[in-house]
Amino acid sequence: MKKLNLVLFAFAVLTTGCFSEIRASSREQPLGARSKMTLDASPEDGCKLLVESFTKRGFQLVDRSTPSSGGVQCIFKGGRTDYTTVSGNRYGTYGSTNKIGSIFYARLKPVAEGKTRLSLFGKPTLDGNPVCSDFDQSYGVTCHAPVSAGIAWPGRNQMTGNEEAETIRSVILELVMAGKGQEENPSSAQDGAPPSTPTSKCDAANLPEWQTANAATKKRMLEECRAKNPAPAPSGEEE
Repeated sequence: MKKLNLVLFAFAVLTTGCFSEIRASSREQPLGARSKMTLDASPEDGCKLLVESFTKRGFQLVDRSTPSSGGVQCIFKGGRTDYTTVSGNRYGTYGSTNKIGSIFYARLKPVAEGKTRLSLFGKPTLDGNPVCSDFDQSYGVTCHAPVSAGIAWPGRNQMTGNEEAETIRSVILELVMAGKGQEENPSSAQDGAPPSTPTSKCDAANLPEWQTANAATKKRMLEECRAKNPAPAPSGEEE
């Protein structure tokens, strides 16, 4: 993956000024809901397919585990951008370079003989540390520590979750076009169940992430629930 070295002149650098937490994930982006598919493979073989897809995009397999809920979880991580911010005054010029990257969580659960449901979730990283997000709990991801940066740091524009959402879409489309499975409709069932399983009613205000979501995220959650409930018949939150 091509590395970018971005140099910006500004008065606010990562290590000075007012700080605020960076919270982001692929799920905060419009493409984020389209992150699931049914693979024509076992969970183990599905993880091998993902290793091939993510490796050529610059992300390496860094962990593989078998959650108590069943199936396999594979985690991929890598760098995207070396971001250099320079500030100065009459006393001199100062700069700092930080590495912006991505981490991806792939959950693979068997749903039938030779069939596996794949769910992908991605977040930005800063100097190797994943940011927290409003969707961590929904995806079973533990956020160990908040990641903060100067509120005027321009590197925040590279840490919105959009790059992770685009990478996930690219991986899924590649697998579908290679005949490895079928993409799942964003409005379909709970994780671990076949895509055709009926769902329960989606109520955005009762979702775990609602309480900590900002106004823009709440608006998107409401729009997604309306899309999942086109008729009185119940349908459920996908995670």
